[in-house]
Amino acid sequence: MKKQFDQVYQFKVMLLEISPSIWRRFRVPASCTFWDLHVAIQDVMGWTDTHLHEFRIKNPKTGSKVNIGIPDENFDSKISQGWKKKIADFFTLVNPKAEYTYDFGDNWRHDVSLEEILPRQKGVDYPLCVDGGRACKGRSCDRPFPDKRLQRLLKVPLRP
Repeated sequence: MKKQFDQVYQFKVMLLEISPSIWRRFRVPASCTFWDLHVAIQDVMGWTDTHLHEFRIKNPKTGSKVNIGIPDENFDSKISQGWKKKIADFFTLVNPKAEYTYDFGDNWRHDVSLEEILPRQKGVDYPLCVDGGRACKGRSCDRPFPDKRLQRLLKVPLRP
C-alpha cells in the first residue's frame, strides 16, 4: 500500500569537491523515510546503490548531529536505521541541510538542502527530478578529482 501524503519536499543535492558543480533538484513525498530519500538520491544522481551510505543532520529536538543510514558493525560511528526515521522529523525550513555520504571507500559527499515544502500535485508520480546540472562521475572512479584531469585521462570533452 502506498503512503498517503499531502505535501512534497523539494531538495537540491550537490556533489561536493567537484567544480563546476554536479547537482539535481527533486521532490519526494513528505511522508518518506531517510531510506526513501537515499533511493531518490541514488536515482537522480545515477548512482547504483552498491555501497553503504549515511546522512549527517542536526536533530532539531536536541541540536546534536545524528547519523542516519545503514548500521554496519565494521564502522565505529553510531548510525540509526534510515528506514525507521522520517525526513519530516529532521528536515524543516529552519533545519534544511544534511550531508549525505555514499560509498565510504571513495567518500562521495553531497550537500542535501531542503528548498521548499510544496502541496502535492495530483497526477504526478513522486519522487520527481525537476532540474539538474552535469553528469555524475562513473562508478568506482575513486575520490573526486578535478574534471580537467578526468578529461585528460579519458580524452573525452566535458559536457556543459
